[in-house]
Amino acid sequence: EASVDALELPGNALYKKRFMKQLGEKFRIKDQRFPGKLNVAKLDEIATWKQFDEWFTAPILGVASAQEFYDLASAKNFVATLERPVLAVSALNDPIITEACLPLEEAKDHPFFTLELTPDGGHVGFSLRNNKHSWMEERAWLEILKWREN
Repeated sequence: EASVDALELPGNALYKKRFMKQLGEKFRIKDQRFPGKLNVAKLDEIATWKQFDEWFTAPILGVASAQEFYDLASAKNFVATLERPVLAVSALNDPIITEACLPLEEAKDHPFFTLELTPDGGHVGFSLRNNKHSWMEERAWLEILKWREN
């Protein structure tokens, strides 16, 4: 839900426009595959992400509302039950995944969950190194090697 709120900020208008266009196209295709499940005419009426989730995401996932989707989909719900090593990386300057989205409390002292926060990187902006691997790929391999040693 915090990500949806962040997408409504004026500085994220470009993300919002791009995501809405891409998702609108996908839901039009879904409408062809599953006629009558969605009211695709409402795509032209969408003004906010919460409307999109209320009118499209929730129905396609079989939940009652956007709020129920937000409550159920949060990764924070699952961190406590992890029994295998998981590395989550987020940039502190991510305009969409804000601090409110991060499982900070859930990560404390968790034996299988590592939350790494970088000062920059934006939203999935970890660039390629040597035109071969991204910083994120290299970081993930380091974590895998560490876990293998233990």
